[in-house]
Amino acid sequence: MARSRSGYTYRDTNGNWYARITVTDGSGTRRNVKRRVKDKSEGKRLLRQIAKQLEAEGESAVDFANKTFGELCDLYQSVYLHKAQYVQGRKVSGLRATDRAQRAVKLFREHFGNRKLRTITHGDLYSFRLMRLKTETQYKRPRTIASVNRELVVLRRMLNICGAGRVDRPKSV
Repeated sequence: MARSRSGYTYRDTNGNWYARITVTDGSGTRRNVKRRVKDKSEGKRLLRQIAKQLEAEGESAVDFANKTFGELCDLYQSVYLHKAQYVQGRKVSGLRATDRAQRAVKLFREHFGNRKLRTITHGDLYSFRLMRLKTETQYKRPRTIASVNRELVVLRRMLNICGAGRVDRPKSV
């Protein structure tokens, strides 16, 4: 019978609280997932959330939580960003407009850099959107909301690939 994942909270010598849970991946390697929390009760809530996420998505959710945004860009470009492939006239994989997505990935990489995925918040995404709306196009015209939304579609797809939309996201967002 498999042991339930419960984890524990503890306070280090500097007085910081941490929530820690041990994960065994498919190859049998044990890893510890440790997150800094504000207090013991928040740590227990976070442990329940991580355990529920591990049950639903497996250890891949934990793997992507420690990845950087640059690594996500590399993954997206190598696996998902390719020309559309058609079978009997229907698109089965790839993108019709890879050049637009390529430019969007370059913008994201410049803005978010090599930040950890779990540190990117809703506010960061909102500030990116506002920044893009304030920049002019190459023709010195104001950027339209539709063009910014097309860029954000690519970002949403990237974040959905890694599950970052669910990792450490507060319930109030």
